Amino acid sequence: MQQDPTAITVGAVITLALFGLIAFIVHRTQNAPAGRPALVLTAAATVLAALPAILFALYGG
Repeated sequence: MQQDPTAITVGAVITLALFGLIAFIVHRTQNAPAGRPALVLTAAATVLAALPAILFALYGG
């Protein structure tokens, strides 16, 4: 089954945007006065856990 190149590009952009969001979350939490590493790990894991479902829906699975 061949995928539409536009859909593949959109999937790549969404993936990069989510990793950018994780980088932003980590950066903002490191600069916070009270470091909360568990909160950062939970937020990053939640975003990463949602990625397969988003891509599955995008590709019409």
